[in-house]
Amino acid sequence: MKDGYVDISKSLITDTQQDCELISSDQNGFSFKRKWTTCDPRDIVLSKGTTNIYFASDESETSNINEINSHKAKLFSPNIPPTQLEADIITLPITAVNLTVSADKKQWCLIKKFDENLRKAKNHLVRIEPLLTVGNEKVIQQMELYYCNFGDSKDSMEYNGTCQNEKPKNCSKSIFVWSLGASPFDFPKEAGFPIGGSDGYIMLKIQYVNQNPINDSSGFNLYYTPTLRSNDAGILELGISPSTANIIPPKQTSFALNGFCLPECSSKFPENGITIFGSRLHTHSLGKLVRTSIYRNGKRIGNLNFDPDFVYNWHIVDSLEPQISVEKNDMLMTTCIYNSDKRDKITFGGDEPTDEMCSNIVYYYPAMDITICRSSIDDNALQNWFAKKGNPDAAKTVKEKYESFTEWNESLTDDLKELYSTSPLKAECISQSGVAFDGMQNLKKPFISKISEESRIKYECPSIDDL
Repeated sequence: MKDGYVDISKSLITDTQQDCELISSDQNGFSFKRKWTTCDPRDIVLSKGTTNIYFASDESETSNINEINSHKAKLFSPNIPPTQLEADIITLPITAVNLTVSADKKQWCLIKKFDENLRKAKNHLVRIEPLLTVGNEKVIQQMELYYCNFGDSKDSMEYNGTCQNEKPKNCSKSIFVWSLGASPFDFPKEAGFPIGGSDGYIMLKIQYVNQNPINDSSGFNLYYTPTLRSNDAGILELGISPSTANIIPPKQTSFALNGFCLPECSSKFPENGITIFGSRLHTHSLGKLVRTSIYRNGKRIGNLNFDPDFVYNWHIVDSLEPQISVEKNDMLMTTCIYNSDKRDKITFGGDEPTDEMCSNIVYYYPAMDITICRSSIDDNALQNWFAKKGNPDAAKTVKEKYESFTEWNESLTDDLKELYSTSPLKAECISQSGVAFDGMQNLKKPFISKISEESRIKYECPSIDDL
């Protein structure tokens, strides 16, 4: 076994210092070991974030990185044993059925009505297991489950077709997402996700990256039980509101934005707080780091989740062990750092692939009424900034005003950073029914006391620490 590095031409070069030691290998795979920190300046320091591992069996000294195998992994994910399932567990498959996927069909949606058992009474969803058609593993970019809301419609809303149809637009509440390499997701023994008890629908959305036509029957097995666990699990979205209020200037290698779940919203959490057991960090293509930190009484007490090497197109739910307690009145700050170096224009917040997002979808118990707790810059603060910059025209939209800046030089970018860092916030605190709580405009950021520099880990090299 040899280890190497990638040069500027993306060629793989054998490293002078060899730090990987082969432990075993057979036709099914191989295992090796390496120190977290090698003190070789061409080696990365391994972290709890996402690691891209490239491997090849080519004996030659060089191979182009685009032509060899790769695998994304979180090398230090907790080893959580599967939760013991109830004796009366029921399995519900939600899959494509012999679907022919041409090269131009990149998304497919299947909407399925709950079966009779689920319509009769509430059950608890306790495990979500991916089902992959053998041979299609590398052409399925991601699979996602959504709840649907068709109101009081008496017509059948079942559907099997492209995601551009009107019916999938009614399925917007994300339950779970999967990408290659992710394991089955178990809810903890203390909680199950409520499912059923009504004429509900669920949607499977699959995104493909195939270059040639394929046949696919991939999807999920949903394991649910009528024996309800102690708590209903819930899903809460943290981060930045996806609107044009927050932007990323062009030609930035490290531009940070922060979104807040403020105490004005977390004061509505249950009296004993919530326990978080899963987290899904999310940006679009510019994101390179995502972190959610917990603040209590003005002091950071730790991270809820942190990926310093974030990979935007690898969608997984991180199981958290130990589980993390968030108290009533805590503040949750989600930070996203972006690299827009290859873009010539500003990037707006939004849902489109060319827009940007910053979110952390967390799984917790006990379930509460709040489903979204996030923020953006206050509207009045932003309009006042535009006016100071000579653009007070009330007839123009926020997007038009941002676009009126034709040159994003260092001075203008620094002014924008100061605006985002010091201005009041517009908070979103939204209930399960979609109703926004009042009193969430022009909110001051809570005082945060100075945080001392985290101590260096004893095995890290000073030369690497000081880079």
